[in-house]
Amino acid sequence: MNGLELSWPARPAARARWARSCGAAALALAFVVPGAWAQVGAAPQAPATAIATPVLAEKPAEKPKLPELKLSIPADVQSVTLVGRWVQSKDSGPYRVIVIRSDGDTVLTRVVVQWLRVKAGEMPTVVASQEVEGFNEYAELAMVPTWRELGTNRLQLMAEIRTAEGQFKRVRLLATTPGVMTDPS
Repeated sequence: MNGLELSWPARPAARARWARSCGAAALALAFVVPGAWAQVGAAPQAPATAIATPVLAEKPAEKPKLPELKLSIPADVQSVTLVGRWVQSKDSGPYRVIVIRSDGDTVLTRVVVQWLRVKAGEMPTVVASQEVEGFNEYAELAMVPTWRELGTNRLQLMAEIRTAEGQFKRVRLLATTPGVMTDPS
């Protein structure tokens, strides 16, 4: 048939070519000549009709109700970020940096660092909390605080400050173990 020699099982591409080229002719031949399917290959089977039995789904378990969420974050808190990691004896956890910006008569930007202790199965607790005093003398100026982790027990806090004279100044501080903040310069 069209010079195509098929050996069963044929590759899918060859079977597809064969079906396209002579499938209709083989079907017509099967109706006219008895035993023609034996020469062409196996006769196609009619799809079996299956009787579907309904499956009873289990009722989903009720989700436990979450306790009421009580947030008491002041409106002047601009951002709260967990960053880095500190370790001291058997305690460890992330630093939490809080930026507070009040927009009263004068804009004041203040930054607080908290050392959180995280233990499996317990709620995180604040081990130490300290305002970044190195930034306080510039609190009324245009200040953009940033931070980055330099490694374990090393969180660098930076502030780009524009002074009243229009000059730019960069202030850097280093937070290490709980409650300890140093000026690396």
